[in-house]
Amino acid sequence: MNTLPLNPLDMSCLVPNDQGWMTDVEIAAIVGYAFLNLARGDLLEIGCFKGRTSSGLTRAGRLTVVDTFLGSREHQEELQGRSFRKDFDANMYGATDVTVLEGDSHQILPRLPAGGFRLILVDASHEYEDVLRDLRDSWRLLSMNGYLFVDDYNRKTVERALNDFADENDLERGIRISGKLLCLKKKAR
Repeated sequence: MNTLPLNPLDMSCLVPNDQGWMTDVEIAAIVGYAFLNLARGDLLEIGCFKGRTSSGLTRAGRLTVVDTFLGSREHQEELQGRSFRKDFDANMYGATDVTVLEGDSHQILPRLPAGGFRLILVDASHEYEDVLRDLRDSWRLLSMNGYLFVDDYNRKTVERALNDFADENDLERGIRISGKLLCLKKKAR
């Protein structure tokens, strides 16, 4: 595991803003939850793009990322089929506790161990069915007292998927970290 930095919320380690869309404050909030969470397990990021958020999460423990590195449907024109895996690798600055699972989350997540992660960030496709499936798979992977973060909650499809997922599981809507980032805690029933 990475050694605890002098100030775990110092985000000077983050790669530049053009390598992702999440703000320093949003990333600091997620990293803070990761440091404070004593539940067992590692960290999982579903949809890491070029690694901006990953660069902060690596400070809080072992990180597994799942991504196709081809972007979701809304990025196809911009990326023109180009993989951004090399950008991600370069942005990890030699971090040693990162496992990259390259591929579709719907194929990879079902193969991961139940309860193996104390914090999960869902930030991949924004299509309703994709988000709902990622949430369902993530909930199984999340350890008891673990935190599930959902980015882009300000998008109607993500909001609808999260609301439907919460209704299915009789969950409260969670804590809104920012205008687009929401956090749910898995509690014993």
